Amino acid sequence: MGEPANRYENFSALLNTAVSCGVGTLLGLNSTPKAVLATITSGTFVQARGMALTSGTAGDRVTLWRQGRVNGYVGLTAGSNVYNAGNGQITQTAPSTPGQLVQVIGFAISSSEIVLHIEDARVVAQDSV
Repeated sequence: MGEPANRYENFSALLNTAVSCGVGTLLGLNSTPKAVLATITSGTFVQARGMALTSGTAGDRVTLWRQGRVNGYVGLTAGSNVYNAGNGQITQTAPSTPGQLVQVIGFAISSSEIVLHIEDARVVAQDSV
């Protein structure tokens, strides 16, 4: 067997209708499969599958990255996880509302750079009574 093709570092996808993105936007895939904004909202969440390396508008083909170093951020805490914040954005605060999606997408190595390594998501447990 040869080396795996591309080793999952990047792939391309068409942006869904009414979706636009800039470089650094977290995107997931719908069932068609077209790229949509990653979201953590209960009942409608979409796991991040990649971070846009190119910008685009509805119908454009964009390149998404699954792992690597990404810079250009401000105010990150080095050593802390970076999460899918919804609407294609990142945060260093883990979602904690029951029913929300929690997805680590990497970790900060400085105040301005992350190591992107998108993990599978889990859902915040509902409180039991």
